[in-house]
Amino acid sequence: MQIKIEEIAELNVVNFWAENNFTAEDSPILFTSENITNKYFPAEIIETSGAEYCLLCGSLISLKFTSDFSEYQKYYPLIMAEIDDFFASAEKTFITPKKTELSALIEAVANSLIRPTLLRDKGNIEVAGIENNNLKIKFTGHCAGCPYAEKTLNNVITKVIKRHVPQIKNISLSEQK
Repeated sequence: MQIKIEEIAELNVVNFWAENNFTAEDSPILFTSENITNKYFPAEIIETSGAEYCLLCGSLISLKFTSDFSEYQKYYPLIMAEIDDFFASAEKTFITPKKTELSALIEAVANSLIRPTLLRDKGNIEVAGIENNNLKIKFTGHCAGCPYAEKTLNNVITKVIKRHVPQIKNISLSEQK
């Protein structure tokens, strides 16, 4: 199976894009070492590599590491073998995570699917708050004050968040200070 690896060193995140889906596009699953309740996929990846979290979202498995990013490349063969084993298995069994906080899921989706694009332009976003399933974000870096910020909010951020975190009903800009 072909697996594309995308490293986002600024965030200590590595995305592994598979040919097949792990989950439905609108049903991401966030795993952490604290919410693992059994030993199924991707528990071994988290436990062996020491990843802070593992996000499964469509055909993406995204890992956020806690420290020296270069150390984690040695785990790529294990991760790819686990992905291959998962798809080769007749029965796809995930670990059952405990309930994930909405803010943690939003941060993981942002790290994996939004921030890599913004970082290429030396920008970023911060989650300014979540209240009653309404998300407020703040642009930082070159994105702060950018004339295309509203388009980025509507055409990229809102679409990605609403697609992968359907609990969020509204996304708006926080007051810039």
